[in-house]
Amino acid sequence: MLELQIGRFLGRLHANVQNDYFGRIRRRDAQDTEEESYSWQETFTVLLEALLWEAQSAGLDLPYEEIRSYLSRAISSFLFDDVDVPSLIWLTGSEEDVYIALPSSLLPPPSAAFSSSSSTVPTLTTAGGIAAILPNVTHAVWGDPLLETFFLPPAPSPVLKEAYTKSGGSDTLVFPRQRTKRMWYDLLLGLIVLRERDGFGASALEGEAGAQDEDRQRLIKWALDLIQNTITTLSTAPTY
Repeated sequence: MLELQIGRFLGRLHANVQNDYFGRIRRRDAQDTEEESYSWQETFTVLLEALLWEAQSAGLDLPYEEIRSYLSRAISSFLFDDVDVPSLIWLTGSEEDVYIALPSSLLPPPSAAFSSSSSTVPTLTTAGGIAAILPNVTHAVWGDPLLETFFLPPAPSPVLKEAYTKSGGSDTLVFPRQRTKRMWYDLLLGLIVLRERDGFGASALEGEAGAQDEDRQRLIKWALDLIQNTITTLSTAPTY
């Protein structure tokens, strides 16, 4: 039920909330000197390179030369240039941003109202569902719908995917090169999570050491594993 609703939400969001240019969301009153980009490949490369440079400057141990060589291969194959229309992308959205409405009450079936038996099975008078979605717009961008974290493999589920496409979203994973593109989005996501939770600091370099909160430890380890596994897979990933 929830995956169905999330799929519908994302499908409508990507199909109906679109823009003329790619890039980060801009505030109307912001003094932003960033130039508008009409190429998703150019926009994504800038976003990724900024994170790689920040991680490298902080001393995070990653094979940067290899990553950049894989990225050059992807760019020369125009891997990211299949996106024509910039859609509003939540990017870091997850189940934690979705608030659930519980059923309003539990009542016995109507026939039980006149029964002397008290062992009736309650039924829901109001079905539970999504009460609100509170996205963190800090990371929102105008870009490729495949960038959504809800599409992080092995997602999306068949239910979410069907609801997404029936609500206006396009099938995002058709060809092998699109799966490779999703790997690059995994790398971007891992770097974002690591920066937000640790700032590419000492606890990231030491794995779980220095992390006091269990949830923070888990996310740092998850991000590091995602980054390392993605880099390994990208070495042989097809770009055709």
